[in-house]
Amino acid sequence: MGRHRALNDRRRALGGAPGRATACCPHGQPEGAGVDHPSWCLWSAVTSVGTGLALIGLANGRVYHATQDANEVWTEWGDVSGKLGVLGNATQVTVAHTSGGETQVGVAADGKAYHGIRKSDGSWSADWGSVSGLATGLTAKVNGMSFASVAGDLQIVLTAADGNKKHATRKAAGTWSTFGDLGDELGRDTTIGVDATAVNGEFQAAVVTTDGKIKHTLRHADGKWDATDQVVGYPGTVESIALTGSTD
Repeated sequence: MGRHRALNDRRRALGGAPGRATACCPHGQPEGAGVDHPSWCLWSAVTSVGTGLALIGLANGRVYHATQDANEVWTEWGDVSGKLGVLGNATQVTVAHTSGGETQVGVAADGKAYHGIRKSDGSWSADWGSVSGLATGLTAKVNGMSFASVAGDLQIVLTAADGNKKHATRKAAGTWSTFGDLGDELGRDTTIGVDATAVNGEFQAAVVTTDGKIKHTLRHADGKWDATDQVVGYPGTVESIALTGSTD
């Protein structure tokens, strides 16, 4: 079994989707990816990078990065926190690959959202940028975030502890759009999970509410949003969510 396939199978076992993971990893590090880390790992996220993968992991409050090439060979884990700084009480990571070969990494820590970049030459941004330092419109603590690459730009969803949700776009040139409110699109229920992906040039996002509902919406290429779509018919209690594009 290839390492890429093995990683996807682990995600399926956790209720996640192949191609993009936002779930705990009780099975340990991905097969072949460097040395193990204690308590690996609290959270992980993966994105396609050309013909390979970029994997971000969160363990013991530190952010790690590894890549897999087209031959399914993993690199050693690199300590991103050692390059960009350690963020206190980090609880979630997210990742997306955008135009120019950049890997965009997001971290939720201490109730705030942060952003770092791995450039196409393998170098990293100087430090973490504070997304929460922008005019997000959120007053409560950030408890969830998700990135997706749409038409080469980065799109982001933030969720807050009071149920508010916001969306913005970071252009390839590095400029941020105004944060828009998602109350009409994803509701104002408090949430325990959020994820996003791109499908056919459109941005799709979903959340899991604290009472176990899955709510989904879609942003078209012209910027217009669909109404909230509540996903029903799943068995058991939903605790997390993962989205990815599919040709099926």
